[in-house]
Amino acid sequence: MIRFKAILSAVIGTLLEHYDAMLYVHFLFILSPLFFPNEDPFITALLGMLSFAVGFVTRPLGGIFFGHIGDRLGRRVALGLSVMFVSIPTFIMGILPTYAQIGIAAPIILVICRMLQSFCVGGEATGASVFLAEHAAPGRQCLTSSLLNVSINIGSLMGAGIGLISLNSFFPEWGWRIPFLMGAFFCWFGYYIRTKVGETRAFQNVLKEHKVANIPLMEVLKSDKIVILRTMGICAGVMAPYQMIYVYMGDVLRNKLQLPMTEVLAHNMKIMVILIFSLLFMGYLGDKFGFKKVMGGSLLAIICITYPLFWFIEGTTSPNDVMLMQAILAFIGSGVSASCCLMSTFFPTKERYSGYSFGWALGSIFFAGFTPLLSLLLVKWTGNETAPAFILMFCGFLGIVALTTSKKRYDEREDIEALPKFVNWPKPMRTA
Repeated sequence: MIRFKAILSAVIGTLLEHYDAMLYVHFLFILSPLFFPNEDPFITALLGMLSFAVGFVTRPLGGIFFGHIGDRLGRRVALGLSVMFVSIPTFIMGILPTYAQIGIAAPIILVICRMLQSFCVGGEATGASVFLAEHAAPGRQCLTSSLLNVSINIGSLMGAGIGLISLNSFFPEWGWRIPFLMGAFFCWFGYYIRTKVGETRAFQNVLKEHKVANIPLMEVLKSDKIVILRTMGICAGVMAPYQMIYVYMGDVLRNKLQLPMTEVLAHNMKIMVILIFSLLFMGYLGDKFGFKKVMGGSLLAIICITYPLFWFIEGTTSPNDVMLMQAILAFIGSGVSASCCLMSTFFPTKERYSGYSFGWALGSIFFAGFTPLLSLLLVKWTGNETAPAFILMFCGFLGIVALTTSKKRYDEREDIEALPKFVNWPKPMRTA
């Protein structure tokens, strides 16, 4: 029962915090003309994606800040603070006047709020995955780990759904504000839930044995530099497909196919539902056959299938073609759902939160934040609509390299004994 409550608190908190964070993605194509107006629609879209990318710059700082708290004071404390703090910039976004009302101050404040949101998220997803991994039952690590990604997508689905209702029920000029204001309230509910659970056994053991690091990140950088790079590589394979599905393809639907914003939201909601069930299915397969096989297969599929998918939608005018492409990419990309569980074993308990958060946040800057922006620019410069495929193929290759070189490292970690042993996962029964 204690384990269930702990997992539930992590999942609900992540769901609510990423509801807030994903609102910016969902409403990017409404916010861009309101806060970055320009006569050229391409410049407006470019500035909107740049504001999205710049937000990721603060993630490493958030990873350092919340990682330090998580390794010094406890995972529960850090997770509670992150979900509470993110409510502030979300609320400000909801009441912020537009460029037409206060001029250049509007986009500046919006970008600052986005950066503050990313600062908080920098210590949220990784901290929650550590919390889940340290509470996971033996033989259910992958499925438990997949719940984190599922909660992120459910939060995103909630944001899109509330946004769709708001835009259909109220004036578009201010209907987009309602989900942001609701999100600020939701975060306090998440904070309340996280204050009602206990600390993980792994961290309690660190406290009892007086092994708490003075400056955890410094110890990571002294002994685990190569592991930081591996974490960034795994991040590339995990995050780039998500950003391509939601952000870049959202631009294709909105600006190329000229779909109304309500149809774009409804379209993306269908993809989120597919992704949620795909993540659970891949989590189950990871527990049954081994997470390295499932993750490796997913990354190889990204490398091999991405270009044909982009070739399939090249020149299309049908939203259904784009949806099919997104659905296939979402399914093959969901195999990396075990990454949260894997990377928790990259670092010893006393520096796990800091190392994981910092490495993941660095990877997010290069392979998540700038993937949609670079994709947009590549298509503009080359005139080739399949060019973004090469970005995903490169990120998939980095993920493969990180995955295949990581085995020796986590198998040798003695203090991972505090967690379920990944090398002894149940194997599938053979049939005659």
